[in-house]
Amino acid sequence: MKQGFNFSNPAPADSEENVLPLINIVFLLLIFFLIAGALTIPDLFPVEPPVSDSETPAAPVETIVLIGADGQISLQNELIAADQLSALARAIIKQKPLQPFKLKADSQAASGPVIRAIEALRNAGVQQTLLITSQDD
Repeated sequence: MKQGFNFSNPAPADSEENVLPLINIVFLLLIFFLIAGALTIPDLFPVEPPVSDSETPAAPVETIVLIGADGQISLQNELIAADQLSALARAIIKQKPLQPFKLKADSQAASGPVIRAIEALRNAGVQQTLLITSQDD
């Protein structure tokens, strides 16, 4: 006569119990990416920078000058006239004397407005102007 252990069948685990932590994590990630995506400020108008072979990434800078393909100029995401750039840059330099400026020009923009913008920034006293380009893939 054989005697053995008599195990009862275990109750099936609730399948929802295993999914709840995963759902919580997915919702937390969703909230994180929604908030992180909202913190970036889009450009005032679309600008496609020219391609560069340089591998040096641009340092994060607060002051950005945009030049569109049609010659529009924006400083700190506000549309301005070309002759206002020097005066507005001079006002920024008074507050932050060593503040570098980013110049992001569209690759289809004529070179004249870009050169005049660089000269206006230089005349305003800007010590460093960073020309933003995109990397060739």
